[in-house]
Amino acid sequence: MSVLIPTSSDDQAGRSHGCRAAISREMREEQAISPSGDVEATAISWTGGKDCNLALLSAWRDPKLNVTTLVVFHPKDGGGFHSHPIRLMELQAEALGLTLCVMPLSSGISYKEGYIQAIRQLRDDRGIRVLGTG
Repeated sequence: MSVLIPTSSDDQAGRSHGCRAAISREMREEQAISPSGDVEATAISWTGGKDCNLALLSAWRDPKLNVTTLVVFHPKDGGGFHSHPIRLMELQAEALGLTLCVMPLSSGISYKEGYIQAIRQLRDDRGIRVLGTG
């Protein structure tokens, strides 16, 4: 569980948003992973917003899924990319004990093909078998 707390200090996390991450391990819900060990490596497509957070919660509670990664698909040129700042997403992943993986989308190919390549790379390089979206 990650809670953003307003802060007036100019620390690294709060510089641009007036917030810092507060983590309480006692309050964090443990992931529901099947004791049989028959689970799928799962990543959640992450923007830092409410929809992907709900997708994460749903996958987190599914005992057949083992959520290990939050993934951000980001155009190499940065053009037209709208999301929460990467630093904020890094803090969210850290608070959840997950890896944040920023996947650059190749320029010079179609938007769709860029996603296909990035998703294949997640599968081939990181063993991700399920990609949740919100």
